[in-house]
Amino acid sequence: MAAHLGLKNSYGDPDIETLMRRYYTAVADIDRISGKVVSRCLDTPIPLGRDTGLSAARRRVAITNPALAAADSLWPIRALDYAQTYTLRLEPATEEAMQEFAAGDNWSDDESKAMAGLGFLQILLRPGDTVGTLRRLHRNGLLEKILPEFAFTMNLAPYDPSHIYTIGEHSLYVLGNIIALRDGIADEESRRASHQSILRALDSPLPLYLAALLHDIGKQWSQDKAGNRQPHEITGAEQVTEICRRLGCAPETTANVEFLVRHHLLLAQTSRLRDLGQPATIREVARIVGDVERLRMLYLLTYADTKAVGPGILTDMNARLLHELFARTEGYLLYGEGDDAADAESERLNTVRARLQRQLGREPAVNEAAAPEDIRTHIEAMPASYLLNTPLEKMAQHLNMVARLRAGETEVIEMHTMPDSCLLY
Repeated sequence: MAAHLGLKNSYGDPDIETLMRRYYTAVADIDRISGKVVSRCLDTPIPLGRDTGLSAARRRVAITNPALAAADSLWPIRALDYAQTYTLRLEPATEEAMQEFAAGDNWSDDESKAMAGLGFLQILLRPGDTVGTLRRLHRNGLLEKILPEFAFTMNLAPYDPSHIYTIGEHSLYVLGNIIALRDGIADEESRRASHQSILRALDSPLPLYLAALLHDIGKQWSQDKAGNRQPHEITGAEQVTEICRRLGCAPETTANVEFLVRHHLLLAQTSRLRDLGQPATIREVARIVGDVERLRMLYLLTYADTKAVGPGILTDMNARLLHELFARTEGYLLYGEGDDAADAESERLNTVRARLQRQLGREPAVNEAAAPEDIRTHIEAMPASYLLNTPLEKMAQHLNMVARLRAGETEVIEMHTMPDSCLLY
């Protein structure tokens, strides 16, 4: 290097000593300047959103304008949303402010409850550590304001000795198992049963997320609303309609959550206690479930629920029987008495294509650049790996890029974040 740079000593040899002295001087300057840049970036608050009063500094969400934050009754939800989306922590002062907020008379009227509920649903659909956000909500007293029926179960001991967590902790683990599939954290069971592809084939995962949280809330009530002694899946399902109404769920979402809570034991009990080789068994499960979308959600809920009970509960045998029941019932719902796995997989992929075309077609940013025929052509041309693993907002970006390139644009295209409307309840 010294020779290439033309550095020679008095003997005409490469002057390594001069090279290294200049090198150390230069890197010392770089270290000093970069240290100042990093310190300035970390210490200077970065505003989060517009007029929220919230900022990020040193990877923490802080309240930098208390007056602006106080004017927004949803600032705690926004702070947690930012923390989850950008992998931030909360400043201790921010958590203390949340606790004071929860202790006050906030979110007491129907309108504010509805807004907080919609914010809660948005958090469930956001990428990131959803379970961690729910723990923060509970720790700071906010979960009881939004979902008191679930907050009560966080300290409710189970009566089933196979459970090693409280009811609420178990439910958080159930949701965590589903979120792990969403975020691509696979394990042996999920690879075997293609859980991730099943999850991505759902029209909306929201009913599944809510059912994961609510499936065991009935364990706090031993009687139904009529005063009759009922199992927890019945007493819990009775509460779902009011809970979902308060959260602002669409009627279809509410109906699916109620179904999943009411029947969350169906597949586990049937796979263990019934002969899966009998057509009558499959017909009975198919009659109760009714359609493929609900079957897929129920299967994923059963997998996540069984896995969350405790170590060793989801054995290889249980997993195989559960998947066999799912595959046979799916085949029956799709083809009658047939249960061809290859045909079922093809039908599942066609369902994914149809869903993506609907969702992309509802995005104004896509419609401005691509016609419905362009969307259909793009979706049909993509392989299964693209359809099952590419986020919706990335697909929309790809469609916009292709349309702009076809229009003659050759400059670098800036990537933009999709609006919240891509998260469909």
